[in-house]
Amino acid sequence: MKKFLRVLSVVLFLALGLSAFACSPKEEEEETEAVSEVESDPISMDILAGTYKGVNGEISTLTLGKNGSYVDDAGELYMSGTYTVDSVSYTMTVNESEYGMTFVYHVTLNGKVLTLQLDGGNERQFCKVEK
Repeated sequence: MKKFLRVLSVVLFLALGLSAFACSPKEEEEETEAVSEVESDPISMDILAGTYKGVNGEISTLTLGKNGSYVDDAGELYMSGTYTVDSVSYTMTVNESEYGMTFVYHVTLNGKVLTLQLDGGNERQFCKVEK
């Protein structure tokens, strides 16, 4: 029961997306405009691979590997596992390793801005970190 409550709290916390910023306010404004004006770029594991900082209230940092590794780090709330991409339906399926949970996100990528959305859930937005 404790594990279930912990998993539930992690999922709810991630869904709420508390505030933290990776891009400066000016970059966020430009990226938000880009999201509304430009259609989503093609997606694949190679294209999505990289590190993304949460924006617009999202506190997580995502690390997506070309090999399918997935890390969602929100400090005390940490989730790792694997992911696959369906480039036809623009979805990303995440298989969380510790509790065996699966999440299917609709994915849009506009320049550096990655948006993930569960069916009926709040959007989670991230800005790609340049190395």
